[in-house]
Amino acid sequence: MNSEKASSPDEGGLARYFYSCLLLDSMSEGITFREYEKKDFKRCVEITAQAWPELTGGRAAADLEGYLWPSTWRQLACMDNVPVGLLFGTIYSDLGALRKLKVPLMDATVNAKVLLGLYGKTPDRLAWIMGGIATEKDIKRGRAEADGKIDFFVIDPTYREKDIGKDLLQRFVEHAISRGASRISVDSLEFESWRFYVRHGFTKLSATFRDALYSRIRNEDVKGYQFVMDIRKKPS
Repeated sequence: MNSEKASSPDEGGLARYFYSCLLLDSMSEGITFREYEKKDFKRCVEITAQAWPELTGGRAAADLEGYLWPSTWRQLACMDNVPVGLLFGTIYSDLGALRKLKVPLMDATVNAKVLLGLYGKTPDRLAWIMGGIATEKDIKRGRAEADGKIDFFVIDPTYREKDIGKDLLQRFVEHAISRGASRISVDSLEFESWRFYVRHGFTKLSATFRDALYSRIRNEDVKGYQFVMDIRKKPS
């Protein structure tokens, strides 16, 4: 568990000014942003499967739905209104008591659909579920103190290097600040683009976790990292 305390909110709009500057050199011309809608699910699954080709046999759909259910912020980046990137995040103060109670039920529903083969009849469905549960427990044991987190963040590989990820991140940061959050967190696996978070203001913590699902898929231990960003901290 990270022992560092979350920084206190600064006076005025320093954090808003700092993070709005992230967009000054944006290259995402022609990109529009909007809320996720149910009709976008299939396209978002396609993006997920392209970004993580290991997620075969319906895993991409299950993974996406598992993160979609509990998130309180669901933003898409679109070209001609077709999604090319997405960021789902959660601000804990927005969950509410009823939603907090529903999250375990939502997780159980996704797991039941996996077990019944509704995402695809892969032969290792039970191992898939157990791997996800083990990974989440490992993450929670070392989770850093934060007011919100990025749940799911992916860009269509064709549209990378166009600052779409930076724009989506900036929008989530602005939302988190508006909701009174002081710190947000994110988890990333060692083979993913975790350096993106470091470049955009996150601090990589010493705590790690083992991703049981990807360790099984890749037949090797796959390690993950936790990152935090103090979004109301005045930049030095």
